[in-house]
Amino acid sequence: MAKVFIKIDDSQTPEQKAGVQLLNDAFNSLDEATQKSLGEYQKAADERNTAIMQKSEELEKTLAKFKEEADAAGKSYTEQIEELTKSLTELNKAKVQQERAKRKTMSDAIAEAMEGKEADVQSYLKNKKGGMSFDIKAAPANMTVIAGAVAPDYQPIVGPAHEWVHARNYIPVSPTVSNLIRYVKFTKTANVIGVVAGQNALKNQIDYTETIVDAAVIKIAGWINVADEFLEDIVGATSFLSAEMPMALYDAEDIQIFKGDGTTNNILGLYTQATQLAMPYAGVPATANNIDLLAAAATYVRRQKRVATAAWTSPEDYLDILINKSTGDVQLYTYPVRFNSNNNTLMIGDIPVIQHTVFNPGEGFVGDFARGCRIFQKADATMRFSTENSDNFVKNVTTVLVEERIALADFFPESFVKVSLAPYNS
Repeated sequence: MAKVFIKIDDSQTPEQKAGVQLLNDAFNSLDEATQKSLGEYQKAADERNTAIMQKSEELEKTLAKFKEEADAAGKSYTEQIEELTKSLTELNKAKVQQERAKRKTMSDAIAEAMEGKEADVQSYLKNKKGGMSFDIKAAPANMTVIAGAVAPDYQPIVGPAHEWVHARNYIPVSPTVSNLIRYVKFTKTANVIGVVAGQNALKNQIDYTETIVDAAVIKIAGWINVADEFLEDIVGATSFLSAEMPMALYDAEDIQIFKGDGTTNNILGLYTQATQLAMPYAGVPATANNIDLLAAAATYVRRQKRVATAAWTSPEDYLDILINKSTGDVQLYTYPVRFNSNNNTLMIGDIPVIQHTVFNPGEGFVGDFARGCRIFQKADATMRFSTENSDNFVKNVTTVLVEERIALADFFPESFVKVSLAPYNS
């Protein structure tokens, strides 16, 4: 039955009555459409609620069964909770390990990409040289060899030195398909959850200052030249390239991740923007040894409700920690320094200490690298071959280029702190 939204008055003219009727018709159509939409929305909401109730019932049954079994075993409520929590934790660990097992390192990817490509490499070398070629017959057994003309026995290239641990070994890496990472950076304020003064009193606001931050995806790239004779040895080439190229790339990546200056086409590095720890801190003076200074930095991170997962130093400061001894007539090596039995990493308490040449003597860096930041990598690192570089063609040299595109998100700046370490030769 149609509703009357606007009354028609007998005093109105026929034209006015017709206009009012049109408005009533329009409102009725709108009302009908609205009621229909509300009905569909309610139906969808009921279906969702039904699904949620079913899941809730399944969970309640599972928990009830778990509690029943635990009660039968004579376990307390606390023990039941701990056992369930442990089971869930182990399940999550297993899932993480499965995901990690699926991933392949860049070295693996390069090796797999070149595996079985001997014919392709030979074809590439043949086609790129072009020109005319001749078959050379074997030299006679009694041929005279001119002094100094003995052909060399070509050996695989041994690459230059590289870091053995990289930033990405301690920072999570996630894929992205975008050229820009936009994320929310939260900064805590003084307002926190607390007790309420009484009935009808205002509750405390959980207050954060949020900032929208854009982290651009930058490109890191480099190249090397290799002789064609080397490339023809597909086994040796694969071994060298799969080891050398990732290490060279990640050396450059470490500089950006830690000390990038944030200018155009550069990452704003974690160390660059980290807070400088003001000393003395927590009873540790600025003149303390480097073990105490790094421990103080880790305590600062913990005070921010974060957990330090690594401490980075220069090789010289690492040496100072390694050989630090007590004073007095009988000098003993100081502890709680120890080594992790799994990977022989130097530890201060539960924090691994990593030496890296990106840090200069006196620069200590501590933080929650597991949750405070993340590397976003666009696609996979790529490697290309070409002779169209400089005078490669006439020298029978091939240029091998490797590149990647990454961004760094610094979610919680308070997770990181830099501390001035004592001179290593003092």
